[in-house]
Amino acid sequence: MNKKVKLIIEIAIFIVVLCGITSIYYFNNRNKKQLEEEASSVGIVKVTDGNFNSEVLESDKPVIVEFTSNSCPPCISLLPTLINIAKTNSDVKVVTINIDSKENKSVVTKYQVEATPTIIIFKEGKVKDSIIGATDEESIMTALNK
Repeated sequence: MNKKVKLIIEIAIFIVVLCGITSIYYFNNRNKKQLEEEASSVGIVKVTDGNFNSEVLESDKPVIVEFTSNSCPPCISLLPTLINIAKTNSDVKVVTINIDSKENKSVVTKYQVEATPTIIIFKEGKVKDSIIGATDEESIMTALNK
């Protein structure tokens, strides 16, 4: 095969791969934004260091806290589960906190969160259980009901 044909094939492969990566990024971000809007509509609150105490520690309901990050596909896949829990369990509060945000470093450090997603269950202001990694609704509810 001559060099010109080989170069054209390499460029074509590069363009196809680039288009594929761009499409995946676009659809994942679009899906994430839609899920975040739905999460907000069912009462899932984004918390920060500033409102963590009032939203979580002082809550009269058990609280499921999902520690998430900007570059976490498992966090995106967990969001529909959290949305369903929030929709079907009015006696439970669900919140998220982004570990990438500088305004959340105090809470992230206090609870030693190093991986996302991490779920910590709080009852009466105290940690009752935690789950590291993506999980299912049954596991979250089992941890909640311990």
